Amino acid sequence: MKIINFIAQTIAIVVVSIFISYLTIPYIDRFLGKLTTEVKELEKKTVEQTQINKISVDEQKEQTPIQNVDDKKKDIENEKSVAKDQKSISANENICANDSEVLLLDLTLNLMTIPEPVRVERLPNGSFVLPESLLNELNIIPNTQKVRTSDCLYGYAFDNKSGFKFKYDSEKFVLDINVPYEVFARSVFDQKPTNKTKPEPSLLGSYMNYQAFGTKTLNSSYVNGLFEPVIFGKIGSLSNSFTVAEDKNVYKITRGDSFFQKDLPESLQSLVIGDTSNSDGQWSRAAHYFGVRWSRNYETQPGYIYAPNPILSGSASIPSVVDVYINNQKTFSQKVNPGPFDITHLPIPDGAGKVNLIVKDILGNEQVVSKEWYQASSLLAKDEKDFSVETGFLRKDFGIGSSRYANPFA
Repeated sequence: MKIINFIAQTIAIVVVSIFISYLTIPYIDRFLGKLTTEVKELEKKTVEQTQINKISVDEQKEQTPIQNVDDKKKDIENEKSVAKDQKSISANENICANDSEVLLLDLTLNLMTIPEPVRVERLPNGSFVLPESLLNELNIIPNTQKVRTSDCLYGYAFDNKSGFKFKYDSEKFVLDINVPYEVFARSVFDQKPTNKTKPEPSLLGSYMNYQAFGTKTLNSSYVNGLFEPVIFGKIGSLSNSFTVAEDKNVYKITRGDSFFQKDLPESLQSLVIGDTSNSDGQWSRAAHYFGVRWSRNYETQPGYIYAPNPILSGSASIPSVVDVYINNQKTFSQKVNPGPFDITHLPIPDGAGKVNLIVKDILGNEQVVSKEWYQASSLLAKDEKDFSVETGFLRKDFGIGSSRYANPFA
């Protein structure tokens, strides 16, 4: 019985093995074939890449000597250029070199502190060389000869004989300089406006000037008034004045001036069409007329100074503050640096008066300069011009009759 079971198990194992082999062998063959093909392609690519790398290495070997030669030429040229520049720099240094001592100092001049350190050179004889740029910035006119500094720039050498007094602190690297105010250039403070203002275009509007008064007693009454309505806009203004008088309950209206006016502030001119008065001279009286007038009008620029003005002069040896009083009223204040100065075109009113110029330095010292003057607005300053072109019909009985005109004029 055991033998039969053994033979049956053996036959079953053989049958199952044959069946599995029959099913899996084709797939195994296909897998091995595909794997073999991929291995052959990889070997082929490896051989080709090896050949390409060999060719590139050969080409690089062939080209390397040429590139090295070019690089060596460039390096040689660069070295020559650098050497040439160094020779040029050294040559310039030799040209500008001197025996002076170069110092970087904190500088004060007439109690005025210079905000940044200044490069100063000290000569063997003790003189100090100040850079030209610094003197120009301080508005100083040098009274010595220009010299060349060790950095190939220019400066001026000063000693105690030139009026400059030096106090050098070698431990704190501070140089204190005291100079006379005469070496400073004159400063001019011109109060005359250089640019004429242009007003913004006005919208349409109106206003009225008026003045009225009257008297009343037990037996009578009297009322009188002057009225002037004005309409203004972008193109100009239209004005009409008239008087109203009442006497014993009788009212009378009399027309005054009726005119259109166009102002041109940029050119200080005005155009008037209608009833107006002429621009009388120094030896004539004004006359009313109906016509056209084109004339200079300084009132279109308030504050514009057209009359001759006195010039106020003064000087300061150290930084100071200048105040100007006109008829005991302060009208101008200005900080000034050391040196002489002029103040022009102050707003001085007509008539006789007095101007006080007060200079107060940072140490508290004061100096006062007083000047008498007489001002007349009818006079014109230099380069100022006045004119008036007029034509029309002369008006008679102004203030009595409304429309009474006489002969034409121009």
